[in-house]
Amino acid sequence: MKIISLVWALVALVVGVVIGYSLSSGDAPTGETQVVASAPKKDALAATKAREASFAVDEVTGEEQLAEMVTEEDVRIAAFQEYLALSQAQPLKAAREALQSTNDLERMMKLSMLLEGASADDLPAIAEIIQEESDGWQRMQQMGMLYYAWGRVDAPSAVAYAETQGGRAAGMGVTAALSSWARVDPSAARFWVEESEDPGRYRRGLLIGWSESDPTGALQYVSAQEGEGSMLDRWSGRQFARNLVNARGVLALDDVAAMSNNETRRELLERIGSELGENDPASAAARLSRIEDADILRSTIPQLAQQWAQDDPVAAIEFVSQYQSDPSIYQHAMAEAIEEWAERDPYSAGNYLNEQPPSPELDRAVAEYSREAARVDPDAAMTYAMSVNDDGMRSQAVQQVARQWNRNAPEAYAKWAADNPEIAPSADSLQDRRGDRRW
Repeated sequence: MKIISLVWALVALVVGVVIGYSLSSGDAPTGETQVVASAPKKDALAATKAREASFAVDEVTGEEQLAEMVTEEDVRIAAFQEYLALSQAQPLKAAREALQSTNDLERMMKLSMLLEGASADDLPAIAEIIQEESDGWQRMQQMGMLYYAWGRVDAPSAVAYAETQGGRAAGMGVTAALSSWARVDPSAARFWVEESEDPGRYRRGLLIGWSESDPTGALQYVSAQEGEGSMLDRWSGRQFARNLVNARGVLALDDVAAMSNNETRRELLERIGSELGENDPASAAARLSRIEDADILRSTIPQLAQQWAQDDPVAAIEFVSQYQSDPSIYQHAMAEAIEEWAERDPYSAGNYLNEQPPSPELDRAVAEYSREAARVDPDAAMTYAMSVNDDGMRSQAVQQVARQWNRNAPEAYAKWAADNPEIAPSADSLQDRRGDRRW
């Protein structure tokens, strides 16, 4: 009712302003105009009445439109209230009704309402209905929602069901259910994982959910684990780092630096460097300037530079240049920054490289630049590729530029290759290759 009252008030305000403006335009005449206007003619009176009638019609039309809007909203609200009641009384029927909706937003909204109140006893049957009536991306999306809801009420059963699906679907379901559980009750989720026959299989979901609610507690758990291999994979590492940075900001660097030097720490440092590079690169750079541990710097700085260069490549390059005394840091970080710069503005990045004195320390950056520049100016990119000092890196850069050039402009490439037979790669090396190695 507050919304309806507000809309009526706005309608009245608009009508009042329009009427007031129209009246004011004729109520303040001066000079000769005032004398003429003091005795309105028949036509003027008719025009005034016509305007008044027009306002009345507009007001009625506005009322009718508003009434239609209110009616449509009432119908929509009533329909969802009716569906909510159905989901509580007959959840399986409600599941089928939700999945049969042709409107994507309505379908997801109804499914969310259903899963929010579904019991552990109802969820297996709802899962079967989704499996029967959905496929492809929709099934994966809907099952992800179901596993997340199921994990809050009975995660072990959700995990057991997910594992019967096999393949990628099983991994997605297990992670969703356990992350949901760990977010609300990390102690119980941790105990269950550690008591299982294969804890490593379930730690991904545990760490994602736990780091959402208590990232420092999750980090302490990770720090206490033994072993050289990383406990994190690509997905969980990204989520863990994001949650830690959201909670701790630049201090996340210190938190992870305190861990033992192992693969998990390296993975987290890389991810934190990327997160800070996106959210607060200047503060991260200032903090890193006070760290002397080379392992921390090698893991963090290249990722920080890569993200920073997406928004401010000049600042990222200036930051990286402070580490020229350590080639293991400088070469990798400069390549990451130049690659991002070249992707967005290849000519400015190329001008920067042209201004630098020739140096083997820039080989990796020049090779990255040639790979990106080949998209827009393959002839110039080939010149950069040929300037790389390292023989192996130069050969690979030439092949990648040639492959891109031949794919985008085969006639121009063929002419260049005919003119440069001693440089042009063999025909076999021009075949498209996915995932060309970066330097």
